[in-house]
Amino acid sequence: MEILSMQFLMALGTIVLMDLLLGGDNAVVIAMAANKLPENLRKKAILIGTAGAVIIRLVMTLVAVWLLTIPYLQAIGGLILLPIAVKLLVPEKKDEQVEASDSLMGAVKTIIIADAAMGVDNVLAIAGASHGSFLLVVLGFLISIPIIVGGSTLIGRIMDRFPVVLYAGA
Repeated sequence: MEILSMQFLMALGTIVLMDLLLGGDNAVVIAMAANKLPENLRKKAILIGTAGAVIIRLVMTLVAVWLLTIPYLQAIGGLILLPIAVKLLVPEKKDEQVEASDSLMGAVKTIIIADAAMGVDNVLAIAGASHGSFLLVVLGFLISIPIIVGGSTLIGRIMDRFPVVLYAGA
């Protein structure tokens, strides 16, 4: 796939859009994890935590892209996902809770762990949409991650002004 071709740009746009759509919950988690910190530490926690989360997610995605090149692995993975897909059709009360931390390292740890756990859907979607191109994965992350970080900062400000939003995020 040639860079700046229509096919490349469409694949890149797809990756960025999927990462933004699937990353909305991650922005809320980032904001909630750093919510109790003072403003100067909050920004630091968001940046450090997001950097760690991006590194972990990038590694996970590159591994997934590589795994998708193995013959028949996609078919086997699809068969394994069938019971999970059926289970998702049954309504289930989801009760995930993110605890805001009082310390910088606690907030960073929460951001990294929560993003890694919640980012599996992003990883799989991006790996599939990349068509084996590591360049598409990296460019997609470089475009979408700053948007998600900016969104989490905005959500954090909204939580400060309207604490009821914190409960909606939980």
